Order: sequence, then C-alpha cells, then structure tokens
Amino acid sequence: MRLIIDLALASVILMTGMARAETPNVAVASNFLAPMKRIVEKYEQKYGGKVIISHGSTGQIYTQISNGAPYDLFFSADAERPEKLEMEGMAESGSRFTYAIGVLALYGKKGGVADYGVETLKKGGFRKIAIANPKSAPYGAAAKQVLEKLGLWEKYKPSLVTGENVTQTFLFVKSGGADIGFVALSDAKVSEKADGGYWIVDKSLYKPISQQAVLLKRAIGNKRAKEFMEFVRSVEIKALIVEYGYDLP
Repeated sequence: MRLIIDLALASVILMTGMARAETPNVAVASNFLAPMKRIVEKYEQKYGGKVIISHGSTGQIYTQISNGAPYDLFFSADAERPEKLEMEGMAESGSRFTYAIGVLALYGKKGGVADYGVETLKKGGFRKIAIANPKSAPYGAAAKQVLEKLGLWEKYKPSLVTGENVTQTFLFVKSGGADIGFVALSDAKVSEKADGGYWIVDKSLYKPISQQAVLLKRAIGNKRAKEFMEFVRSVEIKALIVEYGYDLP
C-alpha cells in the first residue's frame, strides 16, 4: 500500500513539474507590453493555464537570452535580433515571423495633434527631446533616422534625453522630464484621452519597424508555447494589434 501511495505521489509531482515546464515564459519588447497583456488575458481565458511575461528593450532581452535567460518566446521590436538568434542556434529555425509593424509617433503633453509635425520640429524651442537608445531600441534607431533625414540630428543632439526603451521615453515626456518625445504610437494612443497630443511620423522618414517573434530552443518541446504563438497569429489577435496602433505585415 505504501508503495502505491509513493508512486501516486511521485506521479503528481512529475505531472506538476511538467505543467510548470509547459507554462510559456514570454519576453516582449517594452513597446508591445500593453497589447501583450491583453493577448495573454485572452489566451488564458480561452485555453486556461498561465503565461509569464517579462519585458525590456529589444537589445537587453537579446543579451539576456544570449546569457541563458529562461525564456521560451521572444517578441522583439525588430527583425535583426530574432534572425541573429536563429543563426546562432538559440531559436528554432523557421519559427520566426512578423507579428506587427511598429509605428513611430512624436508625443507631447501640451497642445493638439497638429502641434507636433515636421514644421514644429524645424521651428524648435524645445528644452528636452526624448528618444529611446538608438543602439539597443529599434524605435530609438527610427527616431534618429527621422532627425537625420530632416537635417536636425546635430541641432537636437545636445537636447536629447535617452531612455533604455521606448516606454521609458514615453514616461519621460509624461512626467515632464522632456517637452516632446519619439514614442511608439501604441503608447501615445493609450495616453491621448488623458492629456497631450501626437503626430504620426511620416513613414518615409524611417525604415520599417518590423517586429518579429521567434520560438527559442528551450521551448521546442513546449506545446503551450507553440500554441501561444499560433494564437498571436489568429484573426482575433491581429485585430487587437491594429487597435493598439500597429500595422500588420
């Protein structure tokens, strides 16, 4: 009898461990955190279980994965890092796909949408302008491209406040640490009912922000991680992504 009980207990422990191992651990670029929370909520309602979310700049997450961080899925703000992970053997070949096209906006707490266009940028008079780090954050790289194309990079370089990621850049403006900032349209849309205004930056001024996801090597046998990736590609979730201010591929 004792042996049967011990075997039953071992079976429960094993099944619990397997269930925990199946829980998808998702690393997501900060700009996509708000829609990802909604996506996870819908997934959990439909399929049950839990999904763990971690967030940061794309560059930071890539470094963490390279150093062995226990993520199953990576939702990047660019195509470069997922491709590198695939080439370096840290992601499943063929799993990479574009889940959204990022849209850059210039956001400010004061004034309306029309107050943050090209002419306002050229006119100047801003104490501080916030951008994400161009070296680690794709939205920061896009912001730099805009200023360079407009011939304003050198003019504004001394006035720049740099965030670790594009969400921190948004918070710089919202808290008054900067007059205006280049942010993800998704962040600007969330804030528009509260205060400020934004200008959707002309897409000809920066390279497309192709946001890609990839399944990491540790999750190749994780059915729920793969199920979650497929869920993100569903018609329902594509509509949600557009609602948050992203374009679709």
